[in-house]
Amino acid sequence: MTCPNCKNPARGNICGFCGVDAALYTRAVNMSISYYNKGLRAAEARNLHQAILDLKSGLSINKRNTQARNLLGLVYFACGRAADAMQQWMISANLQPAENPAKGYIDQCRRDRGWLEAAEKSLQLYNEALRYMQQNSEDLAIIRLRRAVEISPNFVDALNLLALAHLSVNDKTKAAAAIERVLAIDAGNAIARKYYAQVFRKKPARIPESTRKPAQKPQNTRQAAEARNYNPFGEKHKKSFGGSFTVPGILTFIIGIGCMFLFMRILIIPDITNNFEYQIYSLENELYEAREYYAAEIYWRDNDLVAQAAEIETLEGDLARTLATQAHLENEQQALMAQAHMQNGLHAAALQTLDGLDYPRLSPEMAEVYHHIRATSSPIVENDYFIEGRALFNAQNFLEARFALERAADLSHIESPNGGFIFYYLGRIAEQDGNFSLARDFYQHIINNQLRGANRINAAQQGLNRLPS
Repeated sequence: MTCPNCKNPARGNICGFCGVDAALYTRAVNMSISYYNKGLRAAEARNLHQAILDLKSGLSINKRNTQARNLLGLVYFACGRAADAMQQWMISANLQPAENPAKGYIDQCRRDRGWLEAAEKSLQLYNEALRYMQQNSEDLAIIRLRRAVEISPNFVDALNLLALAHLSVNDKTKAAAAIERVLAIDAGNAIARKYYAQVFRKKPARIPESTRKPAQKPQNTRQAAEARNYNPFGEKHKKSFGGSFTVPGILTFIIGIGCMFLFMRILIIPDITNNFEYQIYSLENELYEAREYYAAEIYWRDNDLVAQAAEIETLEGDLARTLATQAHLENEQQALMAQAHMQNGLHAAALQTLDGLDYPRLSPEMAEVYHHIRATSSPIVENDYFIEGRALFNAQNFLEARFALERAADLSHIESPNGGFIFYYLGRIAEQDGNFSLARDFYQHIINNQLRGANRINAAQQGLNRLPS
């Protein structure tokens, strides 16, 4: 025979390749199909709640039942649970890649971007309403839920929560409307049925006065006590046995009891014993089959978990490599953008673009481009900031002059022809602001590094002598 699980030839019930009991496997598959048929009938009758229960039961027995998964996804979709529907269809598509309608469902949902955005928005509003309900803010929850239902009219969970919110504010009319909408979508929804019983509770019909019979009350205390203590079995006992017993009657009674026990011992008790033994045997067989089934199920799940763990590890490695490649390409692209800025004369923009680079990740070619941009654009931008800062200093706009000169100082180096002027002006601005410690640092930097620039070393020494000690 052929193993129904791995399709390899098997001898006997136990497959030598996968270790599955073929008879037990076939029984599990048939049980799953039976639950699928029940779920299908419930779905056709618009009893979506029962359909979900039946289909989940079928999938708990055979998770590879793609027909049940596809139908469960359609039922979820009909209830407005788009994410759950997509999950079931994607699992089904992975289990059966070929000739599976789940792929069509997924493609159709992905093509309709507006539907996906609407489902996401309605779910977000539903979650916000849940938080408002927890905070006893029913009015705000109702606003969110109305909007969610407008976006997704079949969102059963949102309609049920809307009914609960209306019941919380004692608005049974609007609650009834929401409940009826749910039952029109899912006639077997347990939550909606519960709310329906609360809203549409009816009082028993009143009995017309003309048909009522007056109660017969006891005339005195003794009659009332006898009425309370009335025992019909006691009356029957007195009438049956009366007050006279004879010896032949007693002997006949005893012989009859003995015959009854003998009859039970010979015929009835052995039959009962055999019945119990058969029941015990049947239960032992069912227990054995259940153990075999769950052992096979555990085996399948363990194999699936190992395979899924390996697949996840592989996907994580691929993702890490993809992200690293993407980061490297973006880094290289940013270096090329800085080079384009430099070639267009936008030297400040070129340096600003270089500041956002991850230099250690650059290839040797791009590293050369990086150093070339630095060497070319830095002196130009430094000179631009210096000229701007000197003009502002001469105009006694010390605040903006300091900002421009600090930018120039960041780009300056020891051989820069403007270095002495840049730090001298910064020292003068710090001296003007009363920050003598900072001014001393600037003047001392000019002297220590012998910065170039029209006797700025002597001017810096004069500045040091001028500062208070």
